[in-house]
Amino acid sequence: MSEHDAHTGDENVFEISDLFCSRQLENGAFPQYMQTRIHQNYFHVRGTAKIAEVLSSAICVAKKNQDVTREQTYRNALEYALQWICSMQYTNETMFFIRPTIRPILHGGFCHDYRNPDAWVDANAHMLLA
Repeated sequence: MSEHDAHTGDENVFEISDLFCSRQLENGAFPQYMQTRIHQNYFHVRGTAKIAEVLSSAICVAKKNQDVTREQTYRNALEYALQWICSMQYTNETMFFIRPTIRPILHGGFCHDYRNPDAWVDANAHMLLA
């Protein structure tokens, strides 16, 4: 890979990550539809966790390029996203509405979104990768 290709790749990472940061919601999550703020009323753990993965990589790219401003912007967005994701994690305190027989299976998983209590295994995987 040439130096030009690496630079272009870095710029792509920055362009995508800047878009994500500009769309982050007040609660730390990211909307399902990034093209418009009109659809920002639906967001879920899996999508936000996937974006958290991208932001983790973007922090590394910004650090490599000594772009302190972007590195801090991405770090702040990542931390805020992770706080929201963690608020959606099933713990002993947050599973009060789940049948006791199912609680051991869900413990540590993440509620899909505010309307859907399903726990998707890929939400955990994206969170761990981030």
